[in-house]
Amino acid sequence: MIRFFVVLLFLVFLSVQGFSQAKTVETYFLKNGLKVVLIKDNTVPITLASLVIKSGKDMDPTGLENMAHVVEHIMFIGPMKAYLTYRNTRALRATFAETRNHATFYNYNAMNNFQDKLLDLISQFFKDHKFSKKALDHGKRTVLQEKMANFQQAHNFSPTTGLGSTILPELKNINVSNAETWTNRWYVPNNAILVIMGNLNIEKVKKMINERFSI
Repeated sequence: MIRFFVVLLFLVFLSVQGFSQAKTVETYFLKNGLKVVLIKDNTVPITLASLVIKSGKDMDPTGLENMAHVVEHIMFIGPMKAYLTYRNTRALRATFAETRNHATFYNYNAMNNFQDKLLDLISQFFKDHKFSKKALDHGKRTVLQEKMANFQQAHNFSPTTGLGSTILPELKNINVSNAETWTNRWYVPNNAILVIMGNLNIEKVKKMINERFSI
């Protein structure tokens, strides 16, 4: 499974850079600016999907550092209601998300007969971005936990009370309002790339994408 996503992320990188290297690749744009890359590979037993938002750490506002990372964790659980419906059947899985300097990646996989549900889930990224305080707190807490774990590993010492406020003092400045404003600016179709790879019926998948993403 890991090697599939290595290949997928490599192809996403090539797509971001304006290149494509694969046996069967179709790239096009929706009228709203969303870039779509469809990769037909009959050897892949499942459908793999990656949504790339072309904003990352370098787009953090001054004084609101880690905004992109916090939003990543909020958005990753945003479509979770739809995701949880299918998770237990192993038909649809959220695999991982990552915030880089210039982009944020969200990755999923699904059984081939659940391609429509997979696209339903991913389309939620472009709906109204209304965050609850609970979701924001989850995002901030997860970022803090990751940073503390990395810090502690690098410095080889046990957790210390109050360490979080020392490592990431700017987290206190991130609130529901400015998080929604930032997300509404960057999480839009013309700032994103949708990559789908698998044993695809290209025309069928294009129709499903058009129905769900032509907002």
